[in-house]
Amino acid sequence: MKRTFEHALVMILISIATMLGQGNNYQGHINPDSLELITVTGTVKFDSSLSLHPLYFLDKDNDGIVDYMLNFGPYWYEPDSSNATRPNNGDVITVYGGLYMNTMMDYDMLIVYEINSEFWREPYEPLWNYLNGHMHGGGHHNNACNSYGFNWNHDTLSTVTVTGTALVDTTFRIEHYYLDENNDSIPDYMLNFGPPWYEPQSGAKRPHDGDQITVTGGYLGMQHFNMLLVYEINGLTWLDSLNLGNHYGGGWMHNNAAQPQKFHSTFDDSTWMVVHPGWRMGGMQGGMMMPDSIFTQMLEIFPQNLPNSGSQNIFAGFQFNMMYPDGQHGMGPMGGCGSMMQFNNNLDFQLYFNDMQLKANNIDKNKIKVKYYDGNTSSWIEIPDAVVNTLTNTVTFSKNNVSNFIILTGEATTDVTDGKVSTIIQILLTHLPLLILS
Repeated sequence: MKRTFEHALVMILISIATMLGQGNNYQGHINPDSLELITVTGTVKFDSSLSLHPLYFLDKDNDGIVDYMLNFGPYWYEPDSSNATRPNNGDVITVYGGLYMNTMMDYDMLIVYEINSEFWREPYEPLWNYLNGHMHGGGHHNNACNSYGFNWNHDTLSTVTVTGTALVDTTFRIEHYYLDENNDSIPDYMLNFGPPWYEPQSGAKRPHDGDQITVTGGYLGMQHFNMLLVYEINGLTWLDSLNLGNHYGGGWMHNNAAQPQKFHSTFDDSTWMVVHPGWRMGGMQGGMMMPDSIFTQMLEIFPQNLPNSGSQNIFAGFQFNMMYPDGQHGMGPMGGCGSMMQFNNNLDFQLYFNDMQLKANNIDKNKIKVKYYDGNTSSWIEIPDAVVNTLTNTVTFSKNNVSNFIILTGEATTDVTDGKVSTIIQILLTHLPLLILS
């Protein structure tokens, strides 16, 4: 039997007010895949008498009984791609989000994805790709066909160095990083460390919440938060800014180029595509004549950003964009959605993966396959002649056409003993100090 708002509030605030005061979430590091997507309408109730920031609840029947706790993320979180705002006490709202079945409280938590049809957050939003204006795909993990590309109309980034306190949004397992420069507990910058599986060779690490850090990076103005594309953290190299070129690894394919042209992923120059002279094919491509120059880019995205991802055991996903000089996408509207572009000769590809991606998805390194998405049949098709090098963690192949989406898949390993042992050790390390103190 659910308790009244007043009764439940006293029970909960005692246990989480401390966390909220530090800017953390009600419940952290949740796996978005475990959440049920629901839409609920109700009356907002909150109280801030026992914490520094209000806790939000929803009464869906207007009977004075709390039905859900609403998790909007840290108290300072704001969406950068909409005008959505947090509700006031007594507001009647409609919330779309992920339902978290909480065994530690008297009712469940609803992590907000939309409020009153306005975007609030996307659990698998590849923020690192927003290098020329902030936009969200709007898929909400429903395997919608989203485009996360940026165009070529951007200026060279100015390099700045800032010192402050790291603020980490730990709502989901995929953490988002910010920096508070003036020590007012409000973010001044969003820190772009790249995809969560990116690891620099320097040994630099992502910060923990509350760490004092100095960051050097490329400045990108955003709607609510200014973004820094991190080049260095605490004196250690994170991303080589000289390797980005003028287009974050991408660039223009020119028909009159006398030498092969190489383009790479923004955060990984081991993931690349080489275009050879004579690539231009006459005739229509996507309803238009193929131009003499095409802007191309390779993006790394979450497997959950891809269409029909649930049917594949994906551990790495890539989006390829081909854009005409007039700004139209050469693979069709909205980034192609699985369309393909044909070329006059083969393009050479190399895709890199790391052990972190393999371990997170329990992938057998000797059973890796590469596939492309065919939008006409809504299916993933294997590239049969791809070469997997398990020593360099690369997959290479050549094709005379490019699909909008390419993935790396694999079979699960049969021996998970090491993973279980590691989990047990981690639990012991986490709780041993409490056991000793008690």
